[in-house]
Amino acid sequence: MQLASRRGLLIILSSPSGAGKTTLARKLMGWDETLSFSVSATTRPPRPGEEDG
Repeated sequence: MQLASRRGLLIILSSPSGAGKTTLARKLMGWDETLSFSVSATTRPPRPGEEDG
C-alpha cells in the first residue's frame, strides 16, 4: 500500500479565555474548507459541551 505524502500546516491559536480564538478559527475555516478544529486540551474544569481530548 502506498500513501500519498502531503505536507500539513498546524495553526495554534493561544490566548486567554474570551480573547476571540474561536471566532478567529471559525473565520479562517470559512475562508479555507480544508481547515478543521482539533480537540482542545486544558487544565481547567471542562465547560458544558466540551469533550476530553
